[in-house]
Amino acid sequence: MEVSTMIGTEIFSPAGERLGYVKTVYLSKDRKKITCLLCVDEGERGEGEGDDEFVMPYRAVLSVKDVIIAKKARIAKAIGSPAPVGISVYSDTGEALGTLCEILVGDGGPVYVVTKNGVRTIYEDKTVTVGEALMVSSSAKGESGLSGEETRAVVPVNTYGAPQSFSDMGGRPAAAGVDRLNLLGRQVKITVRDKNGEAIAESGEKITPEILSRARRNNLLLRLTVNTLTNLV
Repeated sequence: MEVSTMIGTEIFSPAGERLGYVKTVYLSKDRKKITCLLCVDEGERGEGEGDDEFVMPYRAVLSVKDVIIAKKARIAKAIGSPAPVGISVYSDTGEALGTLCEILVGDGGPVYVVTKNGVRTIYEDKTVTVGEALMVSSSAKGESGLSGEETRAVVPVNTYGAPQSFSDMGGRPAAAGVDRLNLLGRQVKITVRDKNGEAIAESGEKITPEILSRARRNNLLLRLTVNTLTNLV
């Protein structure tokens, strides 16, 4: 399971009732499984009601595709720790390696996907230390020279296969072909606003999972992508 694909995804009951959307994914202490989802119920917009947060245990989730189908189960408080997607990544010698754009949990996990300049590198759990930033052991460095959509794997091939791109790992493609994983950490050049004029991302801000979530729910991922590449938006 790819943690970031759940952030910003709408949640529906089996009967089709909209329950809200996922704000944050929580992981177990060893980050091998999802424990619960911090969700938001936006209430009745325009009638003065605020947004209500609630915590859903992951066992309530029935399926995860373009939307999440889940039972109406709730728990009093979140269990585990927020997934550290979007934090900076460094080697233990201080070299900046990029941004943590994805965590894969499940069989053989967790696996950490780091992006820098269009190159994605995969690190297995035993090679990293997670804190305010992700620290990678120098011995885990991959070969240099990869570019574009290539992925270099620093995990055993017989455990995770040899993906040529992130979509080969079961990733769900983003809307309109947008590679949202490479947006994390990029700087917004011009403020992006929704149809009501409210700012999705302010000029000068670095793109975070929360900004991606807002852009995704407002169908502005493509515009956000173009924004980071040019001033003509």
